[in-house]
Amino acid sequence: MDSVVQNNPKKKKKLWLHGLLWWSLLFELASGASFYGDGFVQLKATESSDHNTLRIRFRTSSTNGLLFLAAGQTDYFLLELHAGRLQLKLDLGSGEQVLHSERGTQLNDLAWHSVEIRHVQHNVTLTVDKNSHTSVKMPGSQQDLNILDGLYVGGSGGLDKLYLPRNLIGFRGCMDEVVFNEHDILSSLRPYTGFKNIYEVSLGCSPQFFATEDDSISFFSSRAYISLPTWNAQHEAVFECVVHTSAKEGIIMYNSAREGDFVAVEIQEGLPVAIIGKGGTKTELRSLMFINDRKWHSIKLHFSSKNLELTVDGEMVKSSISSRSKGFQLKGYLFVGEGGRASLEAKHIKVLLDFKKLGIRQSQIMFRIQEQPIHGQIRLDVDPDQEENTFSMLDLWHGRAMYIHGGSEEPDDFFMFSIYSSSRKEVPDYLKGNKLYRYNITVTPTNDAPELSLPEGNLFVLLENSKKRLTTDVLKATDIDSSYTDLVFSVLGNLNADAGYLELENNPGKAVTSFSYLDLEELRVYYVHTGVRNSRIVLRVSDGEKVSNTVVLRVMAVALEYKIANNTGLAIIQGEAAIIGTKQLSVHTNAVKQIVDIRYDIIEPPQYGELQRLHSTEGVNLSEDDLYFRVLTIPKKGKLLLDTTVLVRDGQKLLTIEDLRYHDADSDFDDGQLMYTRRGIPMGDLVLVNDTTHRLINFQQKDLEEKRVLFIHKGVSTGRFVLFVSDGKHFISSLLDISAHDPFLKVGNNTGLLVQKGHSVIFSTNNFSVVSNLDIRDDQEVIFQLDEAPKYGGLYRNEIKVDSFSQFDLKSGLISYRHDDSKHLADCFNLTVKAKDLRLAASINVKVFLESHQRPPIVQHHNILLVEEGKPVKIDETKLEVTHEDNLPSDIVFTVKVAPFHGFLRRFVKERYVGTKQSPVKTFTQEDINSGNIQYVQVESGKVNDTFILDATNGVTDVNDIRMSVDIIPRLIPLQVSNITLNEGASKSLTQDMLKVTNRHFSGINFLYSLTELPQHGHIEHSRHPGVPITSFTRRQVEHEFIYYVHDSSETLDDNFTVVVNDTGLRKQSAAQTVYIQVTAVNDEPPVITANRVLRVWVSSVTEIRPEDLRVHDMDSPPEELHFMVTPPSNGHLALKSAPMKAVLNFTQAHIDQGQLLFVHKGAMSGGFNFQVNDGVNFTPRQIFSITARALVLSLEKNRPLMVFPGSSTPITNEDLQVVTNDVTNTTNRIITFNVIRHPKLGRLVMRQPDNSTVDISTFTQDMVDRKEVLFVQTPIESVGWEAMDSITFSVTSPPTSLDGQTFKIDISYENTGPEHNTVLLANTGAEVTEGESVVIDESKLDATNLMSKLPTPQRSLHEVWFQVTSLPQHGVIVVGERNLTKEKPNFSQFIINKYGITYKHDNSETTHDSFVFSAWINPKGKTAQQPQDDSDVVEERFNITITPVNDQPPLLKTKSPSLRVVQGDTVALRPDNLKVEDLDNPPDDIKFSVISKPNNGYLALEGSLNESIAAFSQAQINKGSVYFVHDGSSASGVFYFSVTDGHHKPIYKLFNLEVTEITITLVNYTGLTLQQGQTSVSLTQDNLAAESNGKNITIHYQVTKPPNFGKLLKDNQEVTQFEQEDLQSGRLCYHMISLSSAEDSFEFTAFTSEANLTGQVFNITVRPLIQVGKGLRIPNGIVVKLNTSFLNAFELANISNSDPVFEIISHPKYGKVVRAKPKMSRKSVAESFTFQEVMQEKVALELNANMTGVQELNDSLVFLLKTDNTQPAKAEFHFTIVPYDPALVPTTKRPDPTTSSAPQTPVQTSRNGTASPVLSTAFFSTQQPSKSQHKFKGRNRWGNSNRTSIFSTTLGKPTHVTDDFPFRNTPVRVESYPQKTSNPLLVILPLLALLLLVIIFVVLVVFLRHHRQRKQSTAASKEPASTGQSHQGETHRSTTVPTVTVTPINHACPGSPVFDRLMTLNQGSAYNTIDSNMLISSWSNGSPASSSQIIQTTTPTLQKNQYWV
Repeated sequence: MDSVVQNNPKKKKKLWLHGLLWWSLLFELASGASFYGDGFVQLKATESSDHNTLRIRFRTSSTNGLLFLAAGQTDYFLLELHAGRLQLKLDLGSGEQVLHSERGTQLNDLAWHSVEIRHVQHNVTLTVDKNSHTSVKMPGSQQDLNILDGLYVGGSGGLDKLYLPRNLIGFRGCMDEVVFNEHDILSSLRPYTGFKNIYEVSLGCSPQFFATEDDSISFFSSRAYISLPTWNAQHEAVFECVVHTSAKEGIIMYNSAREGDFVAVEIQEGLPVAIIGKGGTKTELRSLMFINDRKWHSIKLHFSSKNLELTVDGEMVKSSISSRSKGFQLKGYLFVGEGGRASLEAKHIKVLLDFKKLGIRQSQIMFRIQEQPIHGQIRLDVDPDQEENTFSMLDLWHGRAMYIHGGSEEPDDFFMFSIYSSSRKEVPDYLKGNKLYRYNITVTPTNDAPELSLPEGNLFVLLENSKKRLTTDVLKATDIDSSYTDLVFSVLGNLNADAGYLELENNPGKAVTSFSYLDLEELRVYYVHTGVRNSRIVLRVSDGEKVSNTVVLRVMAVALEYKIANNTGLAIIQGEAAIIGTKQLSVHTNAVKQIVDIRYDIIEPPQYGELQRLHSTEGVNLSEDDLYFRVLTIPKKGKLLLDTTVLVRDGQKLLTIEDLRYHDADSDFDDGQLMYTRRGIPMGDLVLVNDTTHRLINFQQKDLEEKRVLFIHKGVSTGRFVLFVSDGKHFISSLLDISAHDPFLKVGNNTGLLVQKGHSVIFSTNNFSVVSNLDIRDDQEVIFQLDEAPKYGGLYRNEIKVDSFSQFDLKSGLISYRHDDSKHLADCFNLTVKAKDLRLAASINVKVFLESHQRPPIVQHHNILLVEEGKPVKIDETKLEVTHEDNLPSDIVFTVKVAPFHGFLRRFVKERYVGTKQSPVKTFTQEDINSGNIQYVQVESGKVNDTFILDATNGVTDVNDIRMSVDIIPRLIPLQVSNITLNEGASKSLTQDMLKVTNRHFSGINFLYSLTELPQHGHIEHSRHPGVPITSFTRRQVEHEFIYYVHDSSETLDDNFTVVVNDTGLRKQSAAQTVYIQVTAVNDEPPVITANRVLRVWVSSVTEIRPEDLRVHDMDSPPEELHFMVTPPSNGHLALKSAPMKAVLNFTQAHIDQGQLLFVHKGAMSGGFNFQVNDGVNFTPRQIFSITARALVLSLEKNRPLMVFPGSSTPITNEDLQVVTNDVTNTTNRIITFNVIRHPKLGRLVMRQPDNSTVDISTFTQDMVDRKEVLFVQTPIESVGWEAMDSITFSVTSPPTSLDGQTFKIDISYENTGPEHNTVLLANTGAEVTEGESVVIDESKLDATNLMSKLPTPQRSLHEVWFQVTSLPQHGVIVVGERNLTKEKPNFSQFIINKYGITYKHDNSETTHDSFVFSAWINPKGKTAQQPQDDSDVVEERFNITITPVNDQPPLLKTKSPSLRVVQGDTVALRPDNLKVEDLDNPPDDIKFSVISKPNNGYLALEGSLNESIAAFSQAQINKGSVYFVHDGSSASGVFYFSVTDGHHKPIYKLFNLEVTEITITLVNYTGLTLQQGQTSVSLTQDNLAAESNGKNITIHYQVTKPPNFGKLLKDNQEVTQFEQEDLQSGRLCYHMISLSSAEDSFEFTAFTSEANLTGQVFNITVRPLIQVGKGLRIPNGIVVKLNTSFLNAFELANISNSDPVFEIISHPKYGKVVRAKPKMSRKSVAESFTFQEVMQEKVALELNANMTGVQELNDSLVFLLKTDNTQPAKAEFHFTIVPYDPALVPTTKRPDPTTSSAPQTPVQTSRNGTASPVLSTAFFSTQQPSKSQHKFKGRNRWGNSNRTSIFSTTLGKPTHVTDDFPFRNTPVRVESYPQKTSNPLLVILPLLALLLLVIIFVVLVVFLRHHRQRKQSTAASKEPASTGQSHQGETHRSTTVPTVTVTPINHACPGSPVFDRLMTLNQGSAYNTIDSNMLISSWSNGSPASSSQIIQTTTPTLQKNQYWV
């Protein structure tokens, strides 16, 4: 025991020492900054000085590294670690000086070292650890260090200056303090744009610098590596590591050795492989353990000069090393990690020499590596006899030199080499190895995918319906090779629409699915919660090329919970204002790292003041204490401190223990001995009070107590510096914040005074104090002057009344206030505080209390509150009353100490209640209670009582813990129910224990129970009325047990009913309660046989009886309790599977259900057994179970000879051998077994096993045959000859039957060829040859000696095999000996092949296949080789030759201009049309494209990975359409620069253009719409309007932006302003004109998709005139041509409108005008409008007067508006051709030939240019000679215009027959000419005579017609006379005997087109035919009067199709 006691102090000291070490380590790790070799801090400073100071504190294990650089244009200040020593390089403009630290002291020992460098003019001093000093003097006259490019710490930041070494190494380790000329560079690691850059530097000292061998190392990319010193492994070595990776490829370890040897451990296809190159040979050892499964695996490599062992996870593989060399000397660095590699090839180093001239070979050109690469090594796999570090040109060609990259981030590397010749011949100097060459290596960086993690876990908690920032603490993205500014987060899938969304701060309310890392870092990303509480966000991050892993962030929204944290109230001076801050009023919520804005609703304003919100500080005087700051995000690498030392700007202040004080808990330690050590102070300095030039680095706490420490401010206004506090053993760090301001003096606190009447009270700093930033070193300097003394008392110091005192008096408690015992109970006095030059006025309030006020108030009443659930109750003085003898009720104030748990208090103020559950009333007075203004409100349901605790005070003394109890009357009657258990079919009474109400407030009340849900398997009844279900009953009936539940005896095990309690008097009811009933089953149901079918079995078989064969069911018994009792079966026995041969007569249904019951057949074919089933109580009737048996038959269905090629292995298949049974169902998976009785003689039977090995067999199954597992192996081959037969004898069994004595034949022959043997010869393998080279064909490739086996053995030596080539190769020749085989000499023998071989020589063409056809036969020796006549003795086959191409043809770019057209934002595949390169030597797979510069408007990707950019692809991938261009959506076109190569030839470089097409909408149909005049509706279809888009969204929408003016757009008879393309396709749209005032209409529309729109489109609707306009009309110039219906025919329009159409001229013809002739005047007037009746009456004419000099014809037109009364107007145009007028074409008269037709013929006019016109111009008269009748009427117009009195007047005439080839466009018209002005008097007389003649003719005609009418009425209708066979052909002509008629057909099929259909033919038997309405001329048959009368007197003919009366 004593020893234990003695050892305790040592243990304590040891623990204390360990604790000290741990604390020191933690402090060291937490302080400073970590640099990792590539990081730096840059401060952009520009300054010049001859006094410079640098202080640095660092620790590292690296021997080299840059510590600090002050960079100028030529001046510099460079401090480095060099070989473990400090090296300072300094140049002030006069030359560089180098200063080193002392020798023998290595500073890379991981200990902290402090460095101070002072430069004063020419002197430079270097001090290390305060005790090592070196110095140097600068040369020249320059003294100033000119800094222009800033200050750098840890690295140069890529600065490119001549004075910086090329291989500058960055610092790796920790730095704690870097101060240069008062620039504390590491005081903050926060970057400032334009001022301070931070790269790869972290706060604190990273533990990785002190890692041990037990710590794991992460390689973050494929370029990461560790370089270790040379591995000493000459004879034997071991390398061990533990690996955790997912990489399929990589290097784990590599080390080179001498003489080109090396050792490496690699990962290949996920497997570890050990490789040793030794003595020119390479040994590989591959483990079969995959290690890329993201698990830890141990790897051990052990090798010696003879053996190589690789052990992975305890499993070892081993191999021997065969080499002549003994030693194995490793050299260089040992690389551990992952890196790339590349072979050096001949294309990389080319030597241009004339080898023939020099007399040397290429293999004698040697390369010697003079200097290895810096960031990797050259691995040589060369001849071990070669000199070390050398390789030949031959080695270069064969890829034996390989560069292994170490994995560093350096973008380039190089090695130095020389060239020499190994030849002994004299060579030039440049081949003697004297010259050095540099080989540059470019390292292509590999873009690793970024990694995404959730540092704070995958749960993101926020308040419901709020938004919360996403920070880098929530989402952490790391990418070692990409800038964070390139990272973009993407949300995958759709966020829950009813959960929330992400938004950016600058665009609130708009959901986003992606955001940048910068958005996240700058706190601009919010998650906005809107709905369900639980959801999730799936995110990943991309660097533009690769995407990270996917993370799922679970979002959980919680309801807001809060409580009052501070509610202190305010003490305020009368008439003044005070700020209500969080110290006075604050709320604590359950928000997790979420800023929540708390809204305060004022429900009761203050009575004696008002609350104001400070909207602006303009015009408001605020002190700094009135400004509050909310910290939105806490610092990541520091902490916020509130205690700040405040002083005057550029002033000084004494530091005292009030500013800085620490305590040491050790009892034996004096706090005054605590030692403070300060670090760099950026805003001033600490000095001694009495000597300000003495800077304090260390001081004690007693110096603070004795006021000897002074802080002097200089520089920035705010800042902090580090102080270390130590007791000599322990230390702690502290930050002292400094804040400098303008001088101020303000009130610290002012609580006022509370004094008893007539007594005094101490007035101290607890009541009133001031604060100031002045340098006040003595409290006597602060004076308080009494401006206004107290009215009812006075201020005293030591019983002496004073009017002024000092702060020392106030702090010492020497000042007191004494009341004068007057009746006044309130007082005040005013003070002025003076400190130096500042003044401050203040007022102090005094409150006076009486002696009686010290007695506590008395609780008069304190009773229970009774309240109904969910309702309020008033608290009056009967429930709560507290009084005091000297206080009014309003002076008694209650404070809620403990709030109610299930309710809250509220107060009635000004007609409304103030107080809620969230913000209840906390204080009230007795006056409030007496007035009935205080209520308790019950809110939480289901509670029966509540309490709250109050404190009461009169302002002086208190009464505490007044407990108020609340009794709550439930809102619902508290009904409790119990469950019931009863037997099946029984009943049970409902008692008070089952249905009860326990609350005392409801005792004695006769409730009514009502059933809301009735029982399903029973009912509730009254015992006095059994069998009658009831649905309600009373409480008293339950108490008397009158109410029963009765079960209905069904086979159910449970039931339930739901009941509620009602009381109408109380107006209350209960919640619905469910009574659950458990029914105990009663076995009263007998078993029922549900299956009993005949069991069919095989003879002598064992068969399972299944439930579908035999089944019994019992509603209340399980299968285990259903027992079968059977009689012994007559044809076998029953058994269980456990004992098949043991007969049973009892079993259960469970045995059958579980497949345990068997029937074993024996005996008769038919039989069975009787059985009966019982459940223990009930029995089934006895039944019979029948069993029938039948015999199993085996049939040999297929037994075909097996065709075998000699010496081969041939499977026996079910096509060769198959045995089947008559068991068709095969439910038992029957096995058929073959037993071999006699084995084959010429081979053996084997079975192929899963590993493809074989084993001899004598039995096999049909299943094995079906699976082709049984093989016949023919051996030996010599026993066969050319052909032979073999056989197998076997038997077949399938219990219970068998098949014996079967034979299976085997046909063995060389003629049994097939897929595996495509030749009958021993060998015809074909040959492979390199393009342009030769190959020898020997007996291994072509051997026909097996043909000899056709001969008997004795004759074989007398014969030999000969070949004849019957078809020579196409791309080469066959050489036999010295000659080529030709058609003339095509033979060779097998002897020649065996001894010499024949040679195939390729012709060097670009072919891959060739062949020749040959015949082979047996020829007697010594005789001329000649094919036998019998073809069966000759074998003819083809010998195939495969040519291996030589890559001697470069690839050719077939695409002239490689380009791709892509729609904006689309993804398009590159096709061969876009990019195609062909290579005759290489397949498309070997044509590789490399993207040199990537597209600037998207990226290339492969199918299946469209989100990953690629930089390489092949032509084969293009041909397959697997290469895609993914456009980024920008509008600009782009390019990418690529190279293509076959890997051998020089690459082709080309630009590929990417033409971007904007997403557009194009109108493919835009014809407008025509509406037939007279109609009001027309369909609008896709033929009129259709659009298409080149974007992804092809659904076109149309929006009508301006509706039609005169109509509506209708869809399904509803007006619409928006429609789809589908509506146009389905024809659901139409236009309906509602205003008939316009000839046209239009509407404007916009076509749009989700991607594009087409705006401002106008769709026109035009009214199509209902008129027939003459076409192809040729009108003579210079005469007036009357218009008639052959020109313009509006007859149909006149019919449908029942009005005369009007033609309003819009524009006259260009070469004339429309005129109207006036009857009595020769002049004509220009017509601006005319009617259709005037056209029919030929009152309107065209007057044309064109200058046609040298012109054959002119085109002209008339534009007019066609209008009627009842239809809409329509615009029309009449087009015609103007031709010169030719009077010579006026018709002459001649009697016609009586044998010819009287119809006018169509003459052919030859135009001036010699071409024939098919018809006469319609402006000319017919040249046909008229008949005699025409002679008689010559010169007379018999008809004139007598028939033109009405637009409906017609003239009857017989129509002429018109042939089908009559061209419609050349229809002639009748032309009448008005007389021209002339001086001939006959021109006046003749018309008068003509008029007289017309009158006479008219009279005669009237008489004639009247006479004809009478004859027609008296004559019966007769048929038309037979046709005379004459017909009118050609155009009708102008004749005085032929009247003009107008014919308008009524065509129902096309009412809008009044034209005749030429459908009538002569064989219709009618003399009438159709005529085109434009012809309008009716001709007489022969022109004679007789004929005329005959026509007129003809009876009315029957109208034919399309014939009408005119």
